[in-house]
Amino acid sequence: MVLVVLVVWGVNEINNFRNSFKPATTTEVKFKQSSATFNNPLTGLVVWANNPYEIQQFHTLAYMPVYWSEIEKNKGEYDFEEIEEKNHFKYWGSKEINTKIIIRFICDYPVQSEKHMDIPQWLYDETGDGTFYDTPYGRGYSPNYENPKFIEYHKKAIEALAERYDKNNTIAYIEMGSLGHYGEWHTYKGSDIKPFPKKNIAEQYAQHYVDSFKNKKLLMRRGYDIAAKNNIGLYNDLLGQQAGTDSWISWFTDGYTSAETDEKFPAMKDFWKTSPSGGELASDVNMENLFGIQYPKLKEMIQNSHTSFLGPNSPAYLKTEDQAQLNVNDLIKTMGYRFIANKAKYNDNIKKDGQLKVEIEIENLNAVPFYYNWKLNYYLIDSQNKTKKRIESDLDITKLISSKVTDKVTIKTDVPRGTYALVCGLVNPDTDEPEVHFANFEMDGRCFLTIGYLNVF
Repeated sequence: MVLVVLVVWGVNEINNFRNSFKPATTTEVKFKQSSATFNNPLTGLVVWANNPYEIQQFHTLAYMPVYWSEIEKNKGEYDFEEIEEKNHFKYWGSKEINTKIIIRFICDYPVQSEKHMDIPQWLYDETGDGTFYDTPYGRGYSPNYENPKFIEYHKKAIEALAERYDKNNTIAYIEMGSLGHYGEWHTYKGSDIKPFPKKNIAEQYAQHYVDSFKNKKLLMRRGYDIAAKNNIGLYNDLLGQQAGTDSWISWFTDGYTSAETDEKFPAMKDFWKTSPSGGELASDVNMENLFGIQYPKLKEMIQNSHTSFLGPNSPAYLKTEDQAQLNVNDLIKTMGYRFIANKAKYNDNIKKDGQLKVEIEIENLNAVPFYYNWKLNYYLIDSQNKTKKRIESDLDITKLISSKVTDKVTIKTDVPRGTYALVCGLVNPDTDEPEVHFANFEMDGRCFLTIGYLNVF
């Protein structure tokens, strides 16, 4: 873990600046890059929302499967409180923990132990034309996804899901599960299970999400036409498995023909530039080997996939040390965005009601963007640690991908005369607080980057 020091801009810093004060100067700053591992929102390792215990690694995301059988036990009556309690929803969403949740809607989850269904009993009573199965995946019930009633009720369930979570601050992303085992858009061949639905049927399910969710980024398991049209992200639940990951990458790079339906599906080569690439480690990989001798190959898969998050099957619960721990840390730094500030300049001696001009060069070291348009804010903070001025930049941080940009702002110094700390931070609009940690030594525990000090006279 990284020890983060909380900086207070107080009397000592102010006096030091005042004693070295030179009139009418421009200060140029070169920031120091840090190689530290730290938590950053909306990226990195994913834990199980129902298991907040014994977590060993940095994380800011948790995974909550939503089983249809749990939220609509009675037809038309939706109850989310039970699953939220089971998955510690309030805990994750608290200010102290501040972990966002990824949701996947599930209609069929195979288990080894018992015959069961993941759809409500009333829905089975009205449709009932699916298949109870016992396959190498496990046991469960595969619905007939072509049933018109099933499609109709699914639409209503997704509308209810969106009403509950589309504007909920605790939710990060929505994985469009719904179809197939585990919500992975495939069914087991070689059994009595009805064939996986053709594109025209499957995309009706996807359309329910597109119509209902307007504020959250969506992800699909496979690159359908509707995904390409609506800038939907993709998830790969076979990360760490070379052959499965190579196939998945080829799907979005070149397009593919479905082994399920023999239909052609489009390439989505640059989907990750606008929506997340996610997934989890394959269930059959050896995690200790992945973070040992196999780590270079895993890192390459993550980079080629432009992965933002990994889990819930991830090393988040892996207790390790030495080189393996260094590899886990490196993976966290490899996933998602990683912002640094390189340099800045500003005029440090300004008349009251004058204009403070600030330029700062920001770089994203990784080939993965930040997907929500949070805004960079600048602050003038006095010797009592109180914010006396704050302005918002118009910088679009989502466009920064393996590139640099110079942000320029002008701040009217309509503040009391005195000496101020000049800081900036990338602000979460839900909390109105900076939450992104730049990889710089000049950061503090509140996710403020200290640019320098200035005098208003």
